Amino acid sequence: MRANRELLDLARAIVVHLGGDWRAEVREDDVLLYRTDGRGVTLQWSWPPTDQLTICGSYATLWERARELGTHLDYHDVPPRVIHVSVGRGPAVVAKEIARRLLPPYEATFASCQQRLVAAAKAMARREAATRQLAAELPAATIASDGRRLQWYGCGSGDFVPDAAGTTVTVHLRSLPVEVAGAVARLLAVATQDREP
Repeated sequence: MRANRELLDLARAIVVHLGGDWRAEVREDDVLLYRTDGRGVTLQWSWPPTDQLTICGSYATLWERARELGTHLDYHDVPPRVIHVSVGRGPAVVAKEIARRLLPPYEATFASCQQRLVAAAKAMARREAATRQLAAELPAATIASDGRRLQWYGCGSGDFVPDAAGTTVTVHLRSLPVEVAGAVARLLAVATQDREP
């Protein structure tokens, strides 16, 4: 593999022609061209060795955000965006090919994934709010480290897991004494009657 220094120098020349807030950063096997909003493309020498560059859209910031939110992006939702361009055509042409052939489909996919992550962040906030509300009602319980469920240990044990909308809760109760289970059953019966038309 050619020295990353050569690739970094080429990447910096490409960045000049891309304009805007693009930056270049050398990594172990490639160079990342990135923007402050998280969008980016990677540059690698094509294999087998030629004068071609393999240029791919990078979703690294989206994967990282998905992990933070405890969600995921399916690979079929984030199709690889790849082009190959000859280095011999010069940095200006490489930049033009990136802008013409790679960025439009890549940026559309990136924006779509960002919208999904915004929705996931809102769902997480609703779930966490519902969990805190339940914790206030049941002081003996603790909020799990993920912030999205309540764990209770008392005369039995249980988990309270709000849904993404924060409007319903799945409850798992275990090993309750019969009288406590009876009290829960009576409470559910009253709640059911109150909801009937």
